[in-house]
Amino acid sequence: SAESARGWVSFSDGVWEECEVVNSTESSLQLRMKDGQVRQVSRSQVLFCYRNPSAVEMADDFLTLPNLDEPNILHSLRVRYWAGHVYSHTGPILIAVNPWR
Repeated sequence: SAESARGWVSFSDGVWEECEVVNSTESSLQLRMKDGQVRQVSRSQVLFCYRNPSAVEMADDFLTLPNLDEPNILHSLRVRYWAGHVYSHTGPILIAVNPWR
């Protein structure tokens, strides 16, 4: 499905970009970037994480996320912040994002 092909890729400096997996092998990925450009990349040259399904991106407890990694945590914090939810948690750890906005 389209949801399962969504991902995050970092080419350098820890900047994560949205992408969609067009094709994958053990050693390479063919990715469609948000701007529509298709890029063929070696798995050893990039950091890649599959994106969480959109249905769980607003979860308040990040332990319920299928993919608990940097880009998915940052994205869920962003989505929750835009919706006015400044408090999230990972198990017993509270995460507050600008509660005085």
